[in-house]
Parts: sequence; structure tokens; C-alpha cells
Amino acid sequence: MVLVFEKVLPALRERGLSADDERRIFVDNPRRWLTGERLS
Repeated sequence: MVLVFEKVLPALRERGLSADDERRIFVDNPRRWLTGERLS
């Protein structure tokens, strides 16, 4: 997981990843997957 935060995430930010996209990828999507929440 360290690779993601030290290499991948900075590279995505350099290419224009927004804070909202980052939150969606690393917080919202895993939470939905872990809780079984469905998209509305």
C-alpha cells in the first residue's frame, strides 16, 4: 500500500487528479464495497 501513496497518488495528482476524485477512489468506493452499499 505504501507504493500507492508514495508513487501512484503523486503521479495521479501531477496529471490532474482532483481532491474529490481522490476521496472517491480511496474513501467513498472502498466504504461502499465494504458495507455493500448500492449506487443510487
